[in-house]
Amino acid sequence: MADLDDKDQLHAEAVSAFSKLGYHIMCEKPMATSVQDCVDMLRDVTSNSMKGKVFAIGHVMRYSPYNVAIREVIDSGVLGDIVDVQVSCPRRIKAETVAYRTSR
Repeated sequence: MADLDDKDQLHAEAVSAFSKLGYHIMCEKPMATSVQDCVDMLRDVTSNSMKGKVFAIGHVMRYSPYNVAIREVIDSGVLGDIVDVQVSCPRRIKAETVAYRTSR
């Protein structure tokens, strides 16, 4: 399994490499920085080497207003030494979990 959470402009290159190796691929949003990169990525993940494999795009919620507010409270130190927080972000169909890990 390849979890691609590097710079957006590197997603297409990484997807190309990992799809040739037949890895399941989780790519953070945005998928790519150009329409052509998206087209190339789609070609790569529908190739024979990816048959039976999963390609997914993850929606990062860390910059949403409520997660930013939570992070500000944690960083302020007012709650003490927090080492783990899990936030459930309600969706119409299911909840998504966002976790923060800090070390102080």
